[in-house]
Amino acid sequence: MRLPRLSRPLLLMILVPTLSGVLMLLLVLVAFKSAWDMVVKEQEREAEEIVELAASAIEELWVAPRRKAIEALADSPTLERRIEGQVPFDALAQEWRIAEELLQGYFFIYYGLRDGTIEHYPDGELPADFNPRERPWYEAGMSAESGPAWTSPYEEAITGELVVSTAAPLYQGGERVGVISTDIQFDGLKAILEGIELPTGGSVFLVDSAGRPFVGTDTSYIGQNRLPPSDAELFVTSSAPISNGWRTSVIVPRAYLAESFAELLQPLMIASALILLLGGGITSLLVARTASRAYRLAGYFQRTLEQDAPLQEIFRTRDEFSLLNARFNQVLDQARETGEQRLAQERAFRFLVEQAPVGFFRSNHQGELLYINSHCASLLGYTQDEAMRELTSVRQLYADGTERDRFLEDLLTHSEVRNRKMRFVKRSGDTLWISMTARLREDTEADEAGGFELEGFVIDVTGEVEERESLIQMAERDPLTGVGNRRAFDAVAETVADRAHTTGQQVALIVFDIDHFKAINDTYGHDTGDTLLRQIAELGKNRLRDGDLFARLGGDEFAVLLPGASEEAAAHLAERLRAGTEGIPLPGPVPEPPTLSIGIAVRAGTEVQVSELFKAADSAMYEAKRAGRNGWSTAGRRSPHQPAALPHTGSGGAAPGAPGGAGVQ
Repeated sequence: MRLPRLSRPLLLMILVPTLSGVLMLLLVLVAFKSAWDMVVKEQEREAEEIVELAASAIEELWVAPRRKAIEALADSPTLERRIEGQVPFDALAQEWRIAEELLQGYFFIYYGLRDGTIEHYPDGELPADFNPRERPWYEAGMSAESGPAWTSPYEEAITGELVVSTAAPLYQGGERVGVISTDIQFDGLKAILEGIELPTGGSVFLVDSAGRPFVGTDTSYIGQNRLPPSDAELFVTSSAPISNGWRTSVIVPRAYLAESFAELLQPLMIASALILLLGGGITSLLVARTASRAYRLAGYFQRTLEQDAPLQEIFRTRDEFSLLNARFNQVLDQARETGEQRLAQERAFRFLVEQAPVGFFRSNHQGELLYINSHCASLLGYTQDEAMRELTSVRQLYADGTERDRFLEDLLTHSEVRNRKMRFVKRSGDTLWISMTARLREDTEADEAGGFELEGFVIDVTGEVEERESLIQMAERDPLTGVGNRRAFDAVAETVADRAHTTGQQVALIVFDIDHFKAINDTYGHDTGDTLLRQIAELGKNRLRDGDLFARLGGDEFAVLLPGASEEAAAHLAERLRAGTEGIPLPGPVPEPPTLSIGIAVRAGTEVQVSELFKAADSAMYEAKRAGRNGWSTAGRRSPHQPAALPHTGSGGAAPGAPGGAGVQ
């Protein structure tokens, strides 16, 4: 069908406001362009002068005095005598106290030596793992080529406040032996920056040698990697570097650069407003006529859709409204035909779903149940009506609510999920395992608010899951004692070893067997031997921590894996196992309690190799047997431990150190 040409009213409706707007825009642009350029250039020049003056003031009032102060502190004879141990720290602290009072703004004064010694003023408690040689001020001082060095801003170790440090190397016999440094707060810098007059909306900052702003009049930029570049919205300029590499920078929104020029806008705005009013009047008349026809067409649309009224041709003119009328009639006629077909398909689908021997459901992204068939409701312990009424959210069906979150995440990623096994809770509170297959509805999509619908079916697989779990448990359990078997032990040991390689964790392994077990079997019978093995297994299980693994490797040989255990803890457990056998009930005719020969091996980090750990523990066990049995031996020890008190473990004292003890950084 050939489209009609645009009608005259619509052409006028488009052209008149467009031409009016273009005319107004040209007037505003012509009037302001030249004046704007002049004002902006002048204020940019003033801002550049401001940053250079600010840099000069900071150099003279702030940087230079602190550079001289650290040089004087580094050359102090008292400091030299303190490092040599000739005077107490109080003498040096008194000197530092005077320096701090003379030059305000210092946070801490301190020195650190190559051997880790650090002393500071005033007092403060350092972190337990503090190492002065790893701090920024120490690295800056030791690498300074000439004169003091300045650090970038960093967090001070005691209070966590943001500071910068000036640091100077210390010499002894011509060799650098350490660094003296001062932490400096930013209050003085803020006062200087806040005293600088800027255009409206402007901000001034200090940036370090890497370009990072660390103090300024607008805190939103502090902590960023760098200030934004000049662009259409912001004017940004920086000074030349001062002696320590810092720069002063100014940011002024370009909208404020011409603020003083705003008075010229009024007459031009009045002219523009008159033009807009004229254009608006003409447009209003045209729109009123168009709106009348649009309302008439909209009323026809509404009556036809709501009342299923017959189709009509209400416009006989060859314009856009006539085209809309014809297109609407065509689309609605097709939609009515398609709707009848869809209704028939929906009835057939609903019949199949209701009769299907699988559970079918439909829900939305919020978990609201939109439909559930009778089989699915029965599977969960409901009738259809009860399920629709009582299940306010399908989330209450999940034994683990996070399962639904992961399920929805996969569904949104792949549009469908097949055969996902999950644990559901029935109306009675009992649990069952289901296999769910679901997809996003084709006629709904996830929008920005997360709205979508999904549908799928569920099958009860409780028997299948329980049977599989039973088989897994049977495969990993020793049938006689109920503890882990060799297969389970090897799998866990490899996992623990991999974790130790990554984390550096220490792992202990205990291997033991029952002394003269073959003689017990031969003398009293295998039933007695089996009873004894079960008693030993029960003894071991009751003495373990969460995360430890006790397993029977075969015959009368057992093993205990202790992730994260020290040699002392492993020895303590070995002694408890050995001593515990003295109190177990004696099976049948056995006249006296059995004894154990125990081997211990401990490794850490990448040294945790399962085969090597077993070899070392096994060797230690045979060392205990050679020493007379009924005892334990640790791999690498000179002699086994026979029944006696546990070895004493001492605690190391503080190593002799530097005169200052703890420090600041």
